[in-house]
Amino acid sequence: MFSKSVVNFVKELSFEKLPSDVVKQAKYCMLDWLGAVFGAFREVPASILREFVVDIGGCEQATLLPFGIRTSCLNAALVNGSLAHMIEYDDIFKEGIYHPGAPVIAAALAVAEYAKASGKKLIEGIVAGYEVSTRLAQAMNPEHYRYWHTTGTVGAIGAASAASKVLSLSEREIKWALGIAGTMAAGLQQTLLENAWGKPLHAGKAAFNGVMAALLAKRGFVGAEALLEGEKGFIRAMAGDEKVSKLGELFGHLGRDFNILKTTFKYYPSCGHTHSAIDAALELVRRHGINHTMVEEIEISTYSVAVDVAGREKPMTSYEAKFSIAYCVAAAIRFGRVSLAQFEPCCLADDGLRRLLSVTRVVRDLDADKEFPRKRRSKVSLKLRNGSIVSTTSDYRRGDPEKPLTEEQMREKFFSLVTLCVLETKANDLWNRVQSIDMEDNMSLFFSSLGFIKDI
Repeated sequence: MFSKSVVNFVKELSFEKLPSDVVKQAKYCMLDWLGAVFGAFREVPASILREFVVDIGGCEQATLLPFGIRTSCLNAALVNGSLAHMIEYDDIFKEGIYHPGAPVIAAALAVAEYAKASGKKLIEGIVAGYEVSTRLAQAMNPEHYRYWHTTGTVGAIGAASAASKVLSLSEREIKWALGIAGTMAAGLQQTLLENAWGKPLHAGKAAFNGVMAALLAKRGFVGAEALLEGEKGFIRAMAGDEKVSKLGELFGHLGRDFNILKTTFKYYPSCGHTHSAIDAALELVRRHGINHTMVEEIEISTYSVAVDVAGREKPMTSYEAKFSIAYCVAAAIRFGRVSLAQFEPCCLADDGLRRLLSVTRVVRDLDADKEFPRKRRSKVSLKLRNGSIVSTTSDYRRGDPEKPLTEEQMREKFFSLVTLCVLETKANDLWNRVQSIDMEDNMSLFFSSLGFIKDI
């Protein structure tokens, strides 16, 4: 039975048996997650969530990052998970079309603080959540992604796996937790198509659901034991009957190889479907010394899912721009980079950028569809004012496992985000503490002992 193999894996996983590269990667995942959370603290939805949590109150069990508020572990999971996904800078598992870190780490950390668990136990939870949920995402996609936002749906299962591991639940309790989380999982693609704020909330609610499921299961609340693969269960309902047959193949290697090592760390703060096109555009700028005034026409051909999710032609808000391949490529050509600054109002209104947008065309590449989601192919062609045409193709994104970021790039990204709201010395302390988090005895003391929150 599929669920039994998952439960056994979560139950038996131990820090001591984890390969050193997996432990190191889990720490990088946490650092990347923290950067995304801190980077979102000025966002309007973040302020609303903070006000909401303060208003409803809760026992002081976990830290609401980056505001320094102690609240219930459920509230912390909800808000931290939402912030992690809010500025489009969180990690990706590309073969599952899924952002694992936002829900999984939010859940694992909230429960680790609540349960006064060790840093090693936190690492166990993160790895358990990544391994279970990334495989489930692989099994269900790309069909699932047509209507469902994987981070909100599969993310709930990942969060429940992580929380169950941190709480050291029994086999029966883990089964129940997965069943409870699975029946509450949701997140519809419609919210991605509109200028709405539901997308990051999907991640936060997935973390919330996973934590709640584990806490209820620990108290004896019964969940459906075949919720995932059952005849009326999660996979059949959300992806189709035929997807169940993929489970054995994907979950047969649990504990022998690790999907966490295939994590993509974003290099640009925009929808992941824009990234290969950004890479191609920046390569053309670098290779040919192109100035934006030299460009007469831009054509971008890419896989259909990218066009469906990020095909906005004339974005007017920061959110819309992050989901616009045309905008991101125009920004890359106009400014020579794509960072948080390129989504500020002054850049959105820039005359040179708007001119480039007006001459940009995004088209579907049906051949690229055949290799999605393993490859994210984009071809960018520029017609220059002198009549010449230059083009290049990118199959993978900077930050994908095939084109990984260096440690220095990871560190640069972390500091650029965390120092938006804490002193550089405190950011450095946080970086170093996470690098040695397996030495922590009690995660409930982790953030308070750093003392950095008062600087916000």
